[in-house]
Amino acid sequence: MSLTKTTLQDTKDVEPFEWYRSQREQGPVVWDEDLNSWLITSYHSVREVARLDNVNFRRKDAEAGSEYDEISAGRRNVKVLTGEEHARLHRWMMSSFTPAKTSGMQESIVREVVETLLTRIADQPSTELTSEFFNLIPIQVIAAVLELPYQDRDWIDEATDKVVRIFNFYNNRGYSGRELVEDAAAAHREMRELMDEVLVARSNGEGDDLISQFFRIGPEILEDWNVEDVYINVMSFFLGGAHTSTLALANCFYLLMKDDALMETIRNADDPTLRNYTEQVLRLYPPQHYQQRRCIADIELEGVQIKEGDLAMMLFASANRDETHYAHPDTIDLQQKNPRDHTTFFAGPHACIGQGLARVELVETVRQVLALTTDIRLDPGAEEPRYLGLTMRGWAPLHAQLTVRS
Repeated sequence: MSLTKTTLQDTKDVEPFEWYRSQREQGPVVWDEDLNSWLITSYHSVREVARLDNVNFRRKDAEAGSEYDEISAGRRNVKVLTGEEHARLHRWMMSSFTPAKTSGMQESIVREVVETLLTRIADQPSTELTSEFFNLIPIQVIAAVLELPYQDRDWIDEATDKVVRIFNFYNNRGYSGRELVEDAAAAHREMRELMDEVLVARSNGEGDDLISQFFRIGPEILEDWNVEDVYINVMSFFLGGAHTSTLALANCFYLLMKDDALMETIRNADDPTLRNYTEQVLRLYPPQHYQQRRCIADIELEGVQIKEGDLAMMLFASANRDETHYAHPDTIDLQQKNPRDHTTFFAGPHACIGQGLARVELVETVRQVLALTTDIRLDPGAEEPRYLGLTMRGWAPLHAQLTVRS
């Protein structure tokens, strides 16, 4: 990509990594005039913001009157709470996706979903994998985890429509205009109606499912806990894990289909190598390239003075290729000693709640697809994939030809 690009906004729908490198060369903290924001470009500086999150920095979404506040109708969720209220809710939600719990989900839920969806596309001569396969896996998995009707295709299609419309806002926030904001708010209202029957049925909090647990445990976390608090925090699972996991899956398979040697290596890989591969994809092509923060107390970061009220963009996708931190910053390194050493899931008080579930989705999907197919490749007669998006990015479209084992 040409270095004539002058601002983060200019990198939409093109590979931004050369531009990120140019920003790192200017320093770990760089001013973007067009965005009126600091860009946090290095591995160490992103980790430092994570350490100081909720101390010197605050999510911009948490500000009353923000676009996020508008589309969520001011409901209280883990994205916008602060202080001890946020810490209690975040801690409890993280505890729902420990390695022990997600390991059980991998075998009892993810495998079934992947196998069922793969069967549906097995006989097609060419398949657009993202829309017909990857897009459905995370939604169905999250619905299954929440004991929602994940096997009801009509219900899943409706839920997918709402989640995608909300994510259209996230992926274009700050540049979207009123139309996308209003559509995302409408999608929230429609999703609330879609879930109403389940929320009413489980409001006594007597079940073991996560929604019932929300009703039962919520009053210990927040005063005046109510059904709207349950709804918006249940939606955090969908909004935090659906579209991002879809993009991660697309990136995993794009890289395999573009490299026959890599495909052969991963097809024959042992479990640690397979897990390392998915972590490398998460590092090199994170689904979410950045998050924004508001500075709430003056701080010097990497020698740069950031003032109270300033905006800062943490560029995860830049930090993940920092030459001062990684031996092989721009290539898949299956021998990396600590493969989870990346910023894709952030860290600190706002570390990704569903990262454990996202990891088992990636590993199990790659494992099952490669085990159940003898061949999967890009369709040479179809449109070539491009690296699309801005905040959220992935390779698309992925028209593929696959041969399922008989």
